[in-house]
Amino acid sequence: MRPVCAAIFILEVVLGGCRFDLPEAPVDGLRRCTANSATCICLDGSCVQCTSTEEHNCTDPKKPQCGADHTCRACRTNEDCGAGACLEDGSCAVETEIISASPGGVSTPGCGVLGQPDCSLTQAIAELGARNVIRLARGTYMVTGTDGVDFNLKSGTLVARDAVLVRSGGLSPLVTVRNSQSLKLVGGILRGPYSTDGVRCNTGGKLQIHEAIIEQMTESALETNDCDFTISRSVLRNNLRGGINMVTTFKVATITNNFVYGNGQGTQSAVAGMTLKLATGSKVEFNTVVDNQTDIGSTSAGGIVCDVATGAPNYDAPYNLVYRNRGGIGSQVQVIGTCTFQGSYQMAAAVDDNSLFLQQPNDAQNPSYRLTSMSPMGVRDHEVAGYACMNLVDFEGDARPQGTDGKCDMGADEYRVGQ
Repeated sequence: MRPVCAAIFILEVVLGGCRFDLPEAPVDGLRRCTANSATCICLDGSCVQCTSTEEHNCTDPKKPQCGADHTCRACRTNEDCGAGACLEDGSCAVETEIISASPGGVSTPGCGVLGQPDCSLTQAIAELGARNVIRLARGTYMVTGTDGVDFNLKSGTLVARDAVLVRSGGLSPLVTVRNSQSLKLVGGILRGPYSTDGVRCNTGGKLQIHEAIIEQMTESALETNDCDFTISRSVLRNNLRGGINMVTTFKVATITNNFVYGNGQGTQSAVAGMTLKLATGSKVEFNTVVDNQTDIGSTSAGGIVCDVATGAPNYDAPYNLVYRNRGGIGSQVQVIGTCTFQGSYQMAAAVDDNSLFLQQPNDAQNPSYRLTSMSPMGVRDHEVAGYACMNLVDFEGDARPQGTDGKCDMGADEYRVGQ
């Protein structure tokens, strides 16, 4: 019940009467109200943090949007952002940072800003400087040139959430990062088959890939040499010569929350899921590596080949789900190399096995390797000694862990009731 004016004489003196927009004490965890105030958005008699039309309480740059539960959340699509560019950390790029590009964009210097036509993708890279975020409009982008979309002289962020990058012919990478330049790729689909590698990074380049799909390449989804890189919440699938291929140089790699499946082939591919050469400081965690295949005559592994440099401390890769990969020694090797995977789940199995009760792993057109309520303990709710599993997210951005016991699920997907 709302307190009477006589019971709050001090407020009456200061405010000149009872203010009925002041929320009452919490009831069942909710503050009751009858009108909005500076700290309360009143919805159906209860205070909430925000609504779709009242987002002024969403002051955290990484949580600028109001969700269906009336709490502030990260942006998820470009449409969530006023300037049309949603970044990987949930924040929105500001207008003064953005160069707009579209499939029919122009090659005129000065394009891509407010009041000017969109740039072509090639011209947008030339415009990088004070503005360092290229936002690709929805559509398909035809890539040309020996090095494809080439970050050779400029560094920047490419927000490609609504874009598809392809080639019409030839055999070259779709995207190249080199000569100590850097690229952050956010979203988008990089698609073969007229490309060797989806992304190639070398000669001191630095690379981040978030929330992207790289598929159907004639070589690897990602090939690196002398390149520190991060790849997270992405899908690498159906690439003939493997998912990730680190060649020659041991470098720092951060590989988390990815689905890596259907890569490699049985007679020609020495790389299947991942071939990694890890420098100290690397992380390979929470990846689902399934149904990849290497050459059955090789000394490789169908899942992950992982080595650390001579003399470097051992690295144990936790919380990876490595399953049903084929090829290599004995035809069903899941992991091999000087890294260890004691904190991960690895299991050889027949191609149609589903003893882990994944969502629909045997669907030839649209497989899903997400966990279900039937997935066994050891894959779900697992505890790795010495690893603090808290305040994390999974492939879809769901909280990890879902429970309060500090135990996380293996692989890219943290099971959520109702998913």
